[in-house]
Amino acid sequence: MDCTGVKEKLIDLAYGELDPAEDRAAREHCARCPDCAKGLAELTETLTLARQAPEPELPPFLNARVMAHAREQAAMKKKPISRWAWIFRPQAAMAAVAMIAASVVIVVAVERGLGPEPRLYNLPEETAARRAEDQPGDAELKGRADWMAGATVPSAPAESAAPSAMAEGFDNQDENVAVAPTASEVVAGAPAPQSAAEQPRRRQAESDELRRERVAADGQAEEERLAFTADSMRDSAAPEAPAPVAAPPLAPASAPADNQAAGPSADSSRSGGGILGLRAKSVAPAGAGSL
Repeated sequence: MDCTGVKEKLIDLAYGELDPAEDRAAREHCARCPDCAKGLAELTETLTLARQAPEPELPPFLNARVMAHAREQAAMKKKPISRWAWIFRPQAAMAAVAMIAASVVIVVAVERGLGPEPRLYNLPEETAARRAEDQPGDAELKGRADWMAGATVPSAPAESAAPSAMAEGFDNQDENVAVAPTASEVVAGAPAPQSAAEQPRRRQAESDELRRERVAADGQAEEERLAFTADSMRDSAAPEAPAPVAAPPLAPASAPADNQAAGPSADSSRSGGGILGLRAKSVAPAGAGSL
């Protein structure tokens, strides 16, 4: 044991509170070290004088005051603790805050993760199956696309058509225009209200019917346009009839004979066929009348 360790334990050594091994080692060191031995001697002398001094008498009020304070401390220890006292402890407050934060996090996560289910799953089984059947399949969609791609768009009528052909075409188009029904007919012919499941199917059927009617109308217009064009080309290609030669003036008595002569010529020209015969026939009586 060195000097530092002995000086730290000099008071315990003077009071005799060290264990036998430490007490023996400290005294052996003090026997070899004069400084440690001097310190131990001073402490031993002071302790001896303190033990030899007479004990002072305590005043009576001091004893009473000390006893009263001791009784108050004993009464405070026996006071029952409230059952809700643990709420005001820091540990309880921290636990409550942690539980509230965890609850908020869980609620937000659940609200973000659980969205509204698709509308198809909220419907009854029968309605959902019917709506799934109403949806067109791949084969049906492909057939519609092929049909629409094969439909030809009619070209515009040729600008070189004759005015008469255009007028006749307008007349035919006027005949094809349908008369608007009255309000009573519309109300009487209105279909009965259908369910929500049948409405997509009905709309699809109506659209298909409109497409077919449109294609049919376009085809009819194309045929009429071709017929008008052919007639106009035929009229323009036919040669004009020669102007009739006026007969020499004769007596009035010979007018019937001239009429009879003009009649066979008109018949012969008519037998030639076409527009030339009609024009010759219309010119012959006019010439006979003038004669």
